Amino acid sequence: MLSVTHTLEQLIVASNEVAAATAQLVAASRVKASLMSKTQEQLELAVKAVTEACKALVRQVNAISAKQAEDQMPDYADLGAHEFKVRQMEQQVEILRLEKELNTARRRLGVLLGTTRRMTNCAGYRMAYGQSSFPLCIVIFALTV
Repeated sequence: MLSVTHTLEQLIVASNEVAAATAQLVAASRVKASLMSKTQEQLELAVKAVTEACKALVRQVNAISAKQAEDQMPDYADLGAHEFKVRQMEQQVEILRLEKELNTARRRLGVLLGTTRRMTNCAGYRMAYGQSSFPLCIVIFALTV
């Protein structure tokens, strides 16, 4: 059972993050693994299991979410023509507001992802040129933001 502090959407995001981290792990492992390694084969099988489990979890959460949405759908059959039109217009306004919020959230995520990439590149710069060049790395990062 999900607690009050967590949502179904958070569960989907967490599942997707687990799948992505697992994929990164196996990709890094492939670079280091010797050819025909039994350990690598076992890791590959485990990754497939994790990926399938994540997909199954997302499918189940989506099914629960769809059921909840269906249960919350109001019955408009008893509304008069005027009240029906008012509700329809209110719903269109809500959709426009939510689309605006969604676009804003997508832009913020894009900025976060870009910042993460620049910070990762900065960390790579530090590794390549040593810890003493860290202040220079901060300056380069600041200039790219």
